[in-house]
Amino acid sequence: VRAVGNHFVALFQIRLERLEQFHARIRRVAQHHVEAAFGKRLGALKSRGEAAVFPLQLKQLNKVYSGRVICIGNAAQTMHPVAAQGLNLGVRDALAVSRLLGEARNLKQPELAERYAAKRRLDAHAIVGFTHSLVTLFDHPDLTLKLGRSGVMTLLDGLPAARKKFTEQLIFGL
Repeated sequence: VRAVGNHFVALFQIRLERLEQFHARIRRVAQHHVEAAFGKRLGALKSRGEAAVFPLQLKQLNKVYSGRVICIGNAAQTMHPVAAQGLNLGVRDALAVSRLLGEARNLKQPELAERYAAKRRLDAHAIVGFTHSLVTLFDHPDLTLKLGRSGVMTLLDGLPAARKKFTEQLIFGL
């Protein structure tokens, strides 16, 4: 839930097979969730806008360039918005392409785009795979997985040096 002007926006992640059922019940469910999350400290829920549905899909280009066109950020890959990794990856893409172009003697060299793609491939694939795994792991109902992920989160919380290194990898890439 986040504030947008004088309004609040709530986002729900629902499995595709449950989408129609959820969409039909969104008004009652949304009110219940807002009241459960905030109680009455924001006052009574007076009005609601219509629900909008945006499917979250993992997409990644096989080739991020064509001729002298280089795709970066969401043009190169879209992923679940977990942990803002799409933003971080897009910033790293932009930084890499700006460095590449800044160092180039001739911008018409066809191998510039190829060098960019080779340089960004590992980081892009790793982060896309990582975010997809996170979503799958945290959305899975298996008790063993729940206990495992809880243990890992507790371990990271208790080891500041490991948490710092993990966070740096997410922000600055591989």
